[in-house]
Amino acid sequence: MITVYYDSECSFCFRTISRALKGCKVEIKLSTIQEIKSDEKQFQGISISELYRHMWLIDTNTGMTHRGYFAFKYIYTQLHRARAVKFMFLIPLLSDFFGVRIYRVIANNRRFAGCNSQGCSLHSKPDVA
Repeated sequence: MITVYYDSECSFCFRTISRALKGCKVEIKLSTIQEIKSDEKQFQGISISELYRHMWLIDTNTGMTHRGYFAFKYIYTQLHRARAVKFMFLIPLLSDFFGVRIYRVIANNRRFAGCNSQGCSLHSKPDVA
């Protein structure tokens, strides 16, 4: 089972994840950061503010947790049908180097794209990775 966690109060986040999940080869469960229980082992030791800073993907088949850019990369390289997008994510080193930075810029500025959630106010701080 694949589960993607996102900030449900952020309309930009919902639009973005909805677009990314169109064309996936497998069913993906959408859950919200607001629904996470404090005793969920995947999120133990992660602060609430850190949860709001990123989209999270949990693959219970492999036990892997991916966040932010790497969650998008996992969706497009492992689960998606779009080959052109997959190719962009598979360019060695280059895609991760720029991908992390592009994700950071977008995440830090999502409040300008219609986000009005508690999580978006965290992005006025420049330490999102």
